[in-house]
Amino acid sequence: HCCQHLSSNFLRQPAVLPAPALKAARLSLALQGHLTTGYKIAAVHLAQSNKKKSKSIQKLMGLAIHRALQGLSNNLLRCLQLYHNPQPGIWLDAHSLNLLAKENGISTLPITVDERPFGEAITASATYHRMLLLGTGQTNQLRQNDIALLFQLTEVLGSLLTTSPIDENNTFVVNHDQDLPPQKRSIGEIQTDSCWLDLDAVCNVLTGQASAPTFEQYLLIHGKLPDSLLNHLVASWEQTPNRSFSRRTAQGSISICLGLNALHYHLSNGRSFQELLQGNEAQALQNKQNDLGQRFAEKVSAAADDPWENAHDAGTHNMSTDITFNGIDLSTLESNFKQENPDKPQSYPEFNCQL
Repeated sequence: HCCQHLSSNFLRQPAVLPAPALKAARLSLALQGHLTTGYKIAAVHLAQSNKKKSKSIQKLMGLAIHRALQGLSNNLLRCLQLYHNPQPGIWLDAHSLNLLAKENGISTLPITVDERPFGEAITASATYHRMLLLGTGQTNQLRQNDIALLFQLTEVLGSLLTTSPIDENNTFVVNHDQDLPPQKRSIGEIQTDSCWLDLDAVCNVLTGQASAPTFEQYLLIHGKLPDSLLNHLVASWEQTPNRSFSRRTAQGSISICLGLNALHYHLSNGRSFQELLQGNEAQALQNKQNDLGQRFAEKVSAAADDPWENAHDAGTHNMSTDITFNGIDLSTLESNFKQENPDKPQSYPEFNCQL
């Protein structure tokens, strides 16, 4: 409850949190993390007990694992709502707790909790599946309110999700030894002990092709889901569609330029990005500078003869052509420098590549 009240201080804030909001967010994550650590320690101690086969110890162990997974999911929710990466170790701890529940045969043991609004019992496996659904919902494309709705929705959809060690053309793969959420098969590493998410039942309930009592109860309490959120979830969880067109070979050339400045230069017919922003002001300023320079040159040329103009240090424009220094002809330095560094407008190279 403390963390829930603290969330009002850092949600609906700018992307870069101010100092008070950032302090509240860190405090909320720290409090939830310490509480979760306590439940994890309790679950490990109960798993090492000599009486772990007794029903009372199994119920306590199942409750401790559920509480730990619930704490991890709450911290995951806050990180996703702040559009930050999850804290290190969240996914690895969740995978480890799920394996601990399976090894002790309590992953499907019904656990009675007072704060559960949908149904009277929950399982550690369903709580773990809730995190998996939250991690595959592409929350970076959702608003904070929609992420909160998704978190509520996963409580009723977690029991519909199933995992299988056999690849049945499923989209997401889970590796229990990696601190990562479920990965798409195109980018995820497939190991011998990997498991796959079967999201068909979840998508069928969302699209109305199947019914679930808990989902109908959720709709009676919270009302209809927003169409934008519903379409987003179905698109995120459905199987990846196959390519609907065939690839064909092509021959030709393509022009490539590197950088955004180069792209602006070529798209604007040789005008730089700065010139495009300033418009005619840049050309007017350049003309004015050229006019002032020309007037200054005319005044200098019209000035009276300077008696010191023939001095050796008066300038290079009247310097004798036979002046040398350590064997270097000083009269050719300026002309050579201009030839090697011509005063040209900035240009961006364009490369032609064959397909």
